[in-house]
Amino acid sequence: MRITILIFLIFFMAFPVSAQNFEEEFDPDAPIIGEGRRGRITLEQGKPIALHAVPGEILSTDVERENSRLYYEYTIETPDGSVFEVELNAQNGEIYEIEVENLSAEPVLPTQIIAPETLENIALAHIQKKTNSRLKTKLQSSQLTAFERKLAYRFEFKQSARFYEVWVDAVSGRVLRDRKKK
Repeated sequence: MRITILIFLIFFMAFPVSAQNFEEEFDPDAPIIGEGRRGRITLEQGKPIALHAVPGEILSTDVERENSRLYYEYTIETPDGSVFEVELNAQNGEIYEIEVENLSAEPVLPTQIIAPETLENIALAHIQKKTNSRLKTKLQSSQLTAFERKLAYRFEFKQSARFYEVWVDAVSGRVLRDRKKK
């Protein structure tokens, strides 16, 4: 009897069960059940979420508290050499922010990017509201860039004889800055 129990224990100890196999494909639509304190997701549970947003290799992880909320920060290098910081809300696993550390000449873009056409419409509406004008506003150029460590699109518009620049966060859709060009 003791030998049977001993063999049983040795067998199950030889094949450890992990909480999550990171080789499995991540399903972004699957519900996330926090295994950490207070129902938070763990740093390990956040890894596949971050890697789904920015495919690559995790270089480092960090835990931050901002505005009394806990965030996990993953520094990820993409295959093209770009480096991004992905911040996750530890309570629900949602992407809070993606910051740019280093952007290669031809970056592989994170999957969480909003369509450029949508960002262009956000920028256009912002300029029209700011100038309080019904004049025709025409897009002159657009460019993906890093602005204040955020992945952003820079749009240049012409309205009558005036030129405006607008930077829109490519992940959140927030207008980061605008200015009238001289």
